[in-house]
Formats: sequence, C-alpha cells, structure tokens
Amino acid sequence: MVHRADVSSHLAEVSSYLEVARRGGLGITERQADRYCASSAGAPPPSQGAPGPA
Repeated sequence: MVHRADVSSHLAEVSSYLEVARRGGLGITERQADRYCASSAGAPPPSQGAPGPA
C-alpha cells in the first residue's frame, strides 16, 4: 500500500527537479514537463494513452 506522504514526497521531488531544470535554462516546454511528470508518476504520457499489451 502506498501512503499519501510517500506520494506527496515523490511529487514534490519531481516538481523540484523540473523547476531546477527550467531555472537552469534547459528550455523545457509545457508538453515536455507534462510528459516528465506523467512518466515519473507511472502514468502514460498525456498524448499517448494507455499502453498496449506486452
């Protein structure tokens, strides 16, 4: 079972990495940020939908 504190900590870490990358001048687009967040959360990226069978 995943606890909310674990999920919140992970999301804060992902957000922090993204913010550092943007402040560092990497020029990350909103779409790239969305994909990064989705992949870090274990969800399929917004534009790809659910994964198919293996």
